[in-house]
Amino acid sequence: MKRKVFAVVSALVLTFGMTASVFAAETQSPTAGNTVTVPAATSADGTFSDDLLTAYANSTTVSSKDVPGATVGKVSASVASSAAARAKAVAGPGAVIATLVDLNVPAGTGSASFTLNCPNVQAGMKIIILHQLADGTWETINPSNVGNGSVTFTMTSYSPVAVVIQNSASGTAPKTGDVVMIVAFLAAVCLMGTVVFSKKAVN
Repeated sequence: MKRKVFAVVSALVLTFGMTASVFAAETQSPTAGNTVTVPAATSADGTFSDDLLTAYANSTTVSSKDVPGATVGKVSASVASSAAARAKAVAGPGAVIATLVDLNVPAGTGSASFTLNCPNVQAGMKIIILHQLADGTWETINPSNVGNGSVTFTMTSYSPVAVVIQNSASGTAPKTGDVVMIVAFLAAVCLMGTVVFSKKAVN
């Protein structure tokens, strides 16, 4: 009996631990003592609300050894709509936007390398950068490095940029809610298996 209870409790602890680790990915602290909500990567077919665009700007930071004064800000709804359309055109209908921000640099800045710190990006992902030119069109930039939570690339002019994820398999990236459902399902299966096994062991 004790063995059965221990097995059930262990399965419940595992279930909670797995789910908690997924939800932990929803928050990030770009600067010490300043925790912000990190929006999930959004399909190019999704809705880019004002709140979402604000969340992207708040959860994304930029660093550059070439341009110490670089910052990021929120883009407009019209820019987001244009970026999403271009993302689908160059990356297919499964295009997913990890973040979308306005890259601001001091006047007179020339070609420079930047690293966007974006929690939705992971090493091994196929990433492209979309940069809106002065005439409103978008150019595609291949990053020089994609790491866990960061993407590095070089630009020669400055304005809104979108980090687009291209998944080789399905063309879409799982959102946090989707991952939670998968984890919960697998954990439930494990729990059921543990209970069945425990009953057989008692019998």
